[in-house]
Amino acid sequence: VTPPPFPQVNFSSGYSAAFPIDGVPNLSINWQTGLLQLTPTRQGQFVIGILVKEYRKGVVVGITRRDYQFNVLNCQFKVVSTYKTNDSACGYKMNFNNNSSGAKSFKWNFGDTLTEYDTSSQQSPEYTYPGAGTYSVKLIACDGNCCDSTISTVTVLEPLGIDIGKDTTFCTAPFSYTIDTKDTVAKYLWSTGDTTPVVEFSQPGTYWVKASRCNTDYDTITLSIQDFNDFTIPNAFSPNDDGYNDLYPLMDGRVESYDIIVYNRWGEKMFEAKDNGLWDGKFKNQEVPPGVYFVLLKYKDCRTPDGVEMRGTVTLFRETK
Repeated sequence: VTPPPFPQVNFSSGYSAAFPIDGVPNLSINWQTGLLQLTPTRQGQFVIGILVKEYRKGVVVGITRRDYQFNVLNCQFKVVSTYKTNDSACGYKMNFNNNSSGAKSFKWNFGDTLTEYDTSSQQSPEYTYPGAGTYSVKLIACDGNCCDSTISTVTVLEPLGIDIGKDTTFCTAPFSYTIDTKDTVAKYLWSTGDTTPVVEFSQPGTYWVKASRCNTDYDTITLSIQDFNDFTIPNAFSPNDDGYNDLYPLMDGRVESYDIIVYNRWGEKMFEAKDNGLWDGKFKNQEVPPGVYFVLLKYKDCRTPDGVEMRGTVTLFRETK
């Protein structure tokens, strides 16, 4: 870029190429965006010329000249330029909410340097950016004579997927479950018909929730709420090798793990196992006689990670051979 002064340009007294207009600080230009910045301190009409040379490998390949006229008035500022944006939650589209006051017309520049069509004259427009990044957006609000402008940056994020967790088992009802997400655009549908991220369950059962985001991303989890109020030690089995009730204990799915010891009526240990072992009704590979045996069971479930100890009896039935 070749800076001024240019030939045949005559400046009024007190002005120069470095000081073409009264302002604090002096007029400046962003060499990457072309943005001119100045706060005028004197009324009047000022004309400024800018010349830009484009180089490729040290060779000039193009020259651009632009003249700008600035009319500085003593405005009574009834116009205020201001706006807000939404979070870019669903792709690269941003909505701009114009909160300006006293304005009749608007000019937007959305800061997309990949195109010259990133402008709008709508009051509250929307713009789809080419990708994630930070963009400098300018709004000029005018009432016919005076204008006010504001510039701020907006951050466009990569579109997010949705993850509402894993399938989970809970132990008691009533129970309240909250989907732990800060997603502001996700929508939910529960098997109960609820559509909120927080749901109350009054009865045990299996429930599901489906979450959707921007009509493109989906996630589903299942919640199992169990009732342990009726849990007891199994009290009978029949090891007859008929494929039915041959092993002890047959625990339901509510128990995560257990250790078990079985005694006869004289206190002799007939069977002992850890980590979900099963008794086949034998002691030292010999069938034990039918009858009542005493059971010491320590089990874990989702309520009791340290385990619960229960005592009871089991009746062993065996067909007479």
